[in-house]
Amino acid sequence: MYRHTDAETLASYAGLVTEAAAFLEGLRNGKPGGETLLEAAAAALVNWELSMLDANEDFTAGDVKIANGGRGVSQAKALWEQARAAAGPYLNQDQFAFRRIGL
Repeated sequence: MYRHTDAETLASYAGLVTEAAAFLEGLRNGKPGGETLLEAAAAALVNWELSMLDANEDFTAGDVKIANGGRGVSQAKALWEQARAAAGPYLNQDQFAFRRIGL
């Protein structure tokens, strides 16, 4: 059972989920099907974005470095890359897009 604050936190992720879905929908190549693979790819993309926001990961800005392992980010990125590859038959992979990361 979620507490009120948990529901608020989940609601704050809605923008990231919507953006990830729109991003992948923009890459669709018109081939029918693949909805489950595209949903999994969108979830993996959001997971990667959120892992990059996690304060427990490595962070470098100029001469300042905060090191805590960074495994979570690399694992989340690998999951995104695998999900994107699985959804590949339904995506145009040659496009570039600027995206924001934040809640």
